[in-house]
Amino acid sequence: MSKKTKSIRKELAILIEGKLKLCTSKKEENAAVEIARQEINKKYGKGWRQEHRFEPSKQYDDPSIYDDHAFGEHWME
Repeated sequence: MSKKTKSIRKELAILIEGKLKLCTSKKEENAAVEIARQEINKKYGKGWRQEHRFEPSKQYDDPSIYDDHAFGEHWME
């Protein structure tokens, strides 16, 4: 996770926490969380969560016997 994504998540958590203080029911809590998410998405764009989410690992650079293996194939036969 990049520093930018981490800081946005922290900002979202703080925003949600502030909004939850005003809630008295579970329905209001759910609405407050949704509103906070919408505000962050409006500010940073909807794709901020996907940025740098899955960074390729440098650990497995060599080809593997599992490469190009489709689920359900019997690759050992």
